[in-house]
Amino acid sequence: MKRFAIFFEQKHSEVRRQRKAIKEALVGGADTVAKISDSTELAEDLVLWNMMGLLKWGAVEVSGHGNHEVVYSLKEVCLWVILYLSQWAKVPLAGDATRV
Repeated sequence: MKRFAIFFEQKHSEVRRQRKAIKEALVGGADTVAKISDSTELAEDLVLWNMMGLLKWGAVEVSGHGNHEVVYSLKEVCLWVILYLSQWAKVPLAGDATRV
């Protein structure tokens, strides 16, 4: 557990950025820590640490096992929220020319 101790000292904004990247990687479908690490360019230990937090808060779930690794996926509600918000962010508000 000592190797994870340093992760607890991160700024909250950095943790949010990491978890956002992980959730975006999982929008495409369930994956292992190793593959998520590759796609997000985050260290495997860091991805695993964030997965434990995402599991605790109910954003992801274990959906199986592959190649002796746990496969994680976004919970359906979390996936729906991410997709909804990504579409909402693309809709300009009335009188707001700066928003795309």
